[in-house]
Amino acid sequence: MNRRWAQITQITKDLIKNALGRASSPGKPGAENRRRRLDYGSLGVLSLPATSLHLRPSVPICGYKFLLLSLILIALTSAPALAKDIEIEASVSSSTVFIGETVLLTIKVHGYKAGWDPEVSLIQNCDINYLGHEDHSSRRLVIINGRRQVSFRGRIFQYNVTPTEKGTLDLGPIHVKHEKFTGRCAGPRISVREVLPQDWVFLEVNASQQKVIVNEPFTVELKLRIQSLPPPNHNASQLPAGNPPHLHIPYLKDDAFEGLEGPKISKLLQKMLVQNSKLPGFSLNEFTLEANPFDNFFGMNPRRQRNRAACFEFKSKQINLNGRSYIEYSFPLTYMPTAEGEHTFGPISFKGEIFVGVKQSGDGILEKFFTTADALTVRVTPPPEKGRPASYIGAIGTYVTAASTLDTQTCKVGDPLTFEITIGGDSRLDNIVAPNLSLQEGVTDDFRVYEDSVHGETRDDKRIYQYTIRPSHAGTLEFPAIAVSFYNTLTKSYDTVKTDPIPLRANPATEVENSIVIDTAENSITIGTESSDPNSLVPAPIDISANLTARQTIFVPALHVPLLLCGPLLFLIGVSLRFSRTLLPAAAKRQRQTTAPTQAIAQLRQAAALADTSTTEARQALTAGLRTFVDMRFDISSAAFTPPEYMELFTRHTISEETTAQFTELLEISINAGFQTIKEHPSTILKDVNKGQQLIEDLERELQDSQNKHRSFLRFKLPSITIALGLLTTTGAIAINQTLQFESQLATTELLSASTPEQFDRAAIALERMLDSGACNPALLYNYGTTLLMAGHHEAALRALLRSERYSGTSWELVRNMRLALRGLEEGLSEPRLPWYRTLLFWHYKLPGRTRTTITAAAFLLIWIALLLRLAGYKESYRGTMGIAIALLILFGSSAITTLYKELHPEAGMRQPNLAEAARDSGELP
Repeated sequence: MNRRWAQITQITKDLIKNALGRASSPGKPGAENRRRRLDYGSLGVLSLPATSLHLRPSVPICGYKFLLLSLILIALTSAPALAKDIEIEASVSSSTVFIGETVLLTIKVHGYKAGWDPEVSLIQNCDINYLGHEDHSSRRLVIINGRRQVSFRGRIFQYNVTPTEKGTLDLGPIHVKHEKFTGRCAGPRISVREVLPQDWVFLEVNASQQKVIVNEPFTVELKLRIQSLPPPNHNASQLPAGNPPHLHIPYLKDDAFEGLEGPKISKLLQKMLVQNSKLPGFSLNEFTLEANPFDNFFGMNPRRQRNRAACFEFKSKQINLNGRSYIEYSFPLTYMPTAEGEHTFGPISFKGEIFVGVKQSGDGILEKFFTTADALTVRVTPPPEKGRPASYIGAIGTYVTAASTLDTQTCKVGDPLTFEITIGGDSRLDNIVAPNLSLQEGVTDDFRVYEDSVHGETRDDKRIYQYTIRPSHAGTLEFPAIAVSFYNTLTKSYDTVKTDPIPLRANPATEVENSIVIDTAENSITIGTESSDPNSLVPAPIDISANLTARQTIFVPALHVPLLLCGPLLFLIGVSLRFSRTLLPAAAKRQRQTTAPTQAIAQLRQAAALADTSTTEARQALTAGLRTFVDMRFDISSAAFTPPEYMELFTRHTISEETTAQFTELLEISINAGFQTIKEHPSTILKDVNKGQQLIEDLERELQDSQNKHRSFLRFKLPSITIALGLLTTTGAIAINQTLQFESQLATTELLSASTPEQFDRAAIALERMLDSGACNPALLYNYGTTLLMAGHHEAALRALLRSERYSGTSWELVRNMRLALRGLEEGLSEPRLPWYRTLLFWHYKLPGRTRTTITAAAFLLIWIALLLRLAGYKESYRGTMGIAIALLILFGSSAITTLYKELHPEAGMRQPNLAEAARDSGELP
């Protein structure tokens, strides 16, 4: 085409040159009438007589001559359009495929302009899926007249082609039509093979559930089974290294499905990536390794010739299938549906070579296989409507928790209250809706619910809803339990949980006197007046939110005993390390005492061995063995001891008289035998050796019994006593705890309903029973003192409030109620004040007793640390540390000791009897 265009251009140039030349110079006479032909007939373009170009020099260019030049110019400008065709190239990624296998068709359109899109509708016997297109230009160094030329510039179109019939498949013709421009390409030819039945490779995709509901997780697992090689290579991999088989998994990409939350595929595959290209594995989809090691480790790149296919390793195990051994490769993925819909996984295909045997030379036998797995569809549906309760809130999971609270437990009729319900558990919070309280049983009987004012928020992985409610009538009410239903994904049914009912005291608004107003606050009863003076002395509120059954102590053995003992122990360790040289001889002494029987018996056995050869040496060895035991066991030198001295030594160490007499007798016989001239019989020596060995064992046993005698009580009696006390304490604690729970409920009921001195006196009796049962905590003592104050027992109230202050430290509530108690004790005292020294000794009253005791124990520990510093030679640090420790010990030690003493010796008569109690005792009041 380019050569044809060059010939046309040259013809046009010659015509113009000839015409212009004749117009500017006179011609020869003989040549004017001669017909000349510009011979371009070989081109088949045009043939003109030479006379038609003859122009007289005096005649201007006009008429037909001008028309001829115009036609030449028009031909020159229109020649490229008439001569040019669109150039198309087509290529395929593989020339041999199987039925159902996808092959990549690439079409290049040179010099692409808008509208030059290829048509592939004429290709038959296959399914074609358009992938997309992109601009592309590849250059090579071609120098023409000093210019660099571009070998290809245009656009690339890509298609996935899946053959449906076996045989030879022509991927063409491919053509481009756009107005006057055309292009045509025959297309590549591929060979399509039939997938034959085989038992070497099986591929399938399964789902744990094919029908799930929203928020119900499911797992999709790909399983590839490849038959093992014949023995003895049955454990070897069937995958060839460097040429991994290919798996095409369409859903293996991030955000493959809308409405499904799945794993991060890129991170998952990165962990499975085989770094060494010589190891076996599988290639997946279009994942490749970039040629540049500093680029991303893999990515989807259509120009696969520049990159290497990424290789991945799957989990595998050996299985038996149809009597044959297979290696099963699995790849599970877990998804969480967030919306309803249908999701298709697949189809999946496997193609590649695997080893099917081993030659005698040791080389593997490769064979190519292709197989597919049908697509799997998972449906996400809503929970069933059948059996759905009215209390269903949209929660789906394995379990749900629900708890509810009211912002007060005492109010007036019509007061706005805040009801809060907290929903948690193993379920997604996105789909949860607020429970409809109006539909709950018993709610609207005693309360009015404002559903339009519901406020919801998420806090600490829980959903919290707040409602505004009002009690509709007076009395002791109970806000009923709220039912919350959810769909249980384990049991495939609806389950319901309920909150606990909440007691509430609603007082009539008309019963409130002008001088006293009972207001509500969170978990408290506030008693006040209508006076706006903030300094007005009115009782501080009673706190009923705290755990009144708790038992607290100022001195905590588990905390304070280690602090008190740690200092002396540290100092003792320091002194022990300093005097370790002195302690080493004592340890050596104990070691000698422990090994004394062994060494003595060894010498006696030596005496028995010498009995047959020399009775004299045998007697000397026997005597040495007995003395060795005494020397090592008692850490003395008994070489010059006489038998009476041995008897005195054994008596001092509480050895029995019989053993002492036998030992001294044998020792005396052995010593005297050395001075006899009569030779002894060896049997006599052996008899004495056995007797000496038995005596040594008896002596060691009696010495051990004497040393362990004083430990018998601690070893045997003390554990039994400890266990018995522990059982008694535990049993008592269980009984006390059960009693305190009942007393606490009774006291709370009395407090909620108390409004007169007689009723407060009844509540004080219930709280006093809790104190008598063993309960003791700041809230209980404070409530007890405040209740006594309201009942008129001012002195007892003051003592209870002071005791509460020892546990919790002072507060404005305690100060307020103590001042009221003082005013009740001293009539006519308008502004009662607490003692002035409370301000001076602020740490004694501000800090709880347990805190002051802890600081005291820490100061005691600091004194021993200072002594350790002095022992180590740090005298300057010793002085500063000791000064701080002594100051803290004086300030807080005196305070803690005073508090402990008062707590261990409480004042008698906590509550004073009054007329109400006398009436109760007489049976007039219940």
